[in-house]
Amino acid sequence: MPWALALENLRDGDGNPITPEAHATCPGRAVTITCDWDWAPGAEAAYRAAHGLPGEDDLAGLEFADDEEARQAGFVPGWQIGRHLCTDPDQYGHANVHGTPTGTPTKEQQTAEDEAAEEARKTEERRRVRRRNTDWRAATETRTAHLKAVLGRKAPPPGALQLIAEAMARGETQPQMSSFGHQTACELLGLPGNGAGAGYRDLLLAELARASEKRVQVIAQAMVLGAAEHGVRDVHAWQSAEGSYWASYGVPLAARYLAWLAAHTGYALSDIEAEVAAHATGPAAASPSEPAGKAEPGADRPDGDGDPATDPGESEPERDGDGQEQALAATESS
Repeated sequence: MPWALALENLRDGDGNPITPEAHATCPGRAVTITCDWDWAPGAEAAYRAAHGLPGEDDLAGLEFADDEEARQAGFVPGWQIGRHLCTDPDQYGHANVHGTPTGTPTKEQQTAEDEAAEEARKTEERRRVRRRNTDWRAATETRTAHLKAVLGRKAPPPGALQLIAEAMARGETQPQMSSFGHQTACELLGLPGNGAGAGYRDLLLAELARASEKRVQVIAQAMVLGAAEHGVRDVHAWQSAEGSYWASYGVPLAARYLAWLAAHTGYALSDIEAEVAAHATGPAAASPSEPAGKAEPGADRPDGDGDPATDPGESEPERDGDGQEQALAATESS
């Protein structure tokens, strides 16, 4: 029974709380160990000073782009003490504030143990979500590099024309394509933009004007893939597919997009991408305009950083002005 061994519940012979320092010489001294990320000695103060953050600012929600950036800032993984315990409180003269354990714990004991277990579950879930967020961002970098290589070729891969036609038929090219989709398309084609939507449109029109017929197909494919790619870059893409984020209407489109990349361009899906792509052949693919596995807005769910979200409107994946779904479609068969 963890509550019976936890140092915070134990008292010495005089009824005083036992600190970890005072318990250091006890033969029953024990601790639980976890591996987690934390600031190296002096790194947090240095980070605050470098970014002009006052000491009272809470950095719990701080998230780095990748592990390398975190390490450079002094936020590193390591073993940490989770809880201080005593392996045999009775033998070493400690009394438990909840009394002596029996076969059936009291209501107070069970409540304390349940609360500790629930807190541990939430902590582990936050760590899991952060790990998967990191995996998703790493996959996005790999996928972006692959797309740039594919779109750098003189001719599109087999199936590109069908991809473009299906995206047009589903109405998934406007107005998303004319905003962030065009921006992502220019990024993938190596066309520098000025940050304005019209600027990216003009860049694409200029590129089309001087392109060969085959290159025009590549650029058209880039616009479709750019809109799709923009829709799946956010970490909510994998969370929605898992069913842990309340808005899941983009799942079928993201799934078809990733499945198409794997089937037609030789892209090797990472494990987390494959989990999303699996929805392309599941129930979610049957009706691409309908939400897939949409949870109730009030359900307990993690936000992008792994913490519980309370407002269904927070960090909602973008929808276009007509309420159409983001991300573009890939063919369901070659």
